[in-house]
Amino acid sequence: MATARWQLDMGAQVLDGGRVRFRVWATAARTVEVEIYSPPEGIVRYPMQHEGDGVWSAVVDAPVGTLYRYRLNEEWGYPDPCSRSQPTWYSSNGRPASGIIALGRSLVSGRRRSPSPPAIMSA
Repeated sequence: MATARWQLDMGAQVLDGGRVRFRVWATAARTVEVEIYSPPEGIVRYPMQHEGDGVWSAVVDAPVGTLYRYRLNEEWGYPDPCSRSQPTWYSSNGRPASGIIALGRSLVSGRRRSPSPPAIMSA
């Protein structure tokens, strides 16, 4: 009997073809964007779609190891509360960031975390 592979419901999920699905629970947000730190361009923002019940999502091109944050209501970016990697800080403004990782791969920083339970992010 085949066993279905576990998939992360919230956070950054690596998909085929170099794409990543981002999902976050942000019940009080009016708008949500995912900020991708993409050298040499710097920060590139992608709007997220409201799915209902406070859940926002987007699918974007981003390789494993990319740093990202969620930007709420066109204000500050916040690290992903469901990220399995928070390896570094954005050097441009000293704000924390999350890192995209794939299950079964080691982290560059050598740190490992279990997925966090979904958390409310509000502005």
